Amino acid sequence: MENIRDSFIFYRSFYQAAKKLPKEDKAEIFDAICSYALDGEEMDLSVVPEAIFTVIKPNLDANRKRWANGCKDKTKTNSKEEIIKTEAKDKQTVSKTEGNKDKDKDKDLNVNKNINNNIDQFEEFWNLYNYKKAKPKALLAYKKALKSDTHDNIIAGVNAYIKARGSDSQYWKHPTTWLNAESWNDEYTTTQSNTNQNLVDRVNKILGSDLVVKIESNLDQAIISTTQHNWKKLTSLNEKIKESIKLEISNELKTISIRPKYIDGK
Repeated sequence: MENIRDSFIFYRSFYQAAKKLPKEDKAEIFDAICSYALDGEEMDLSVVPEAIFTVIKPNLDANRKRWANGCKDKTKTNSKEEIIKTEAKDKQTVSKTEGNKDKDKDKDLNVNKNINNNIDQFEEFWNLYNYKKAKPKALLAYKKALKSDTHDNIIAGVNAYIKARGSDSQYWKHPTTWLNAESWNDEYTTTQSNTNQNLVDRVNKILGSDLVVKIESNLDQAIISTTQHNWKKLTSLNEKIKESIKLEISNELKTISIRPKYIDGK
């Protein structure tokens, strides 16, 4: 006769993992947990519930394995000698069995702890990484990355990436691509020319045009060079606009100068 499971342990970490999901996704993940824990059947899930269920599933597997072991029929015998031997053996293994139960409890606690740690560590990565696209896929990529390196090394790599690419996320890799390529191991160098080109792009974005040709800068001053054709347009900027440009470039800049740069006779 096939054994039917009537109950299972629903850990607090399961609830916390799905707490902030929309109601539809939350209902989907809870149904998937119940279906797998009670009947051993996996459901087809949408992207976000599937990502959460992937993290929870090892805990459900451990519980199902213990339940299955407990359902095995014990061999019975009418032999008095066998009964005596079995009772003696049971007495000898009581302490060992109790010890195994304690180990299983510790294992459950460790699984729950790992689930919560992985989610918390991913959230730290996600908050730091400016280019936020396809979070569920990034979560799976991050979980895979932890198998080959530590959380601290990944975060250190993100910080190095920020210094090299700047805060403007349009120059950043997709987060899943960055993780799958193990880009936290890359060596980044920030050159003055790259920095200045980023400043050119940012200033032109403020102006809503492509008037700026070049920016020469240090910690105290930015010198904007342009063509003769654009000179009048740039010099017509009032001080208020210049101040906003200065703040966008760097809070450490003290002055901004604009000068013409003749290119191809323009």
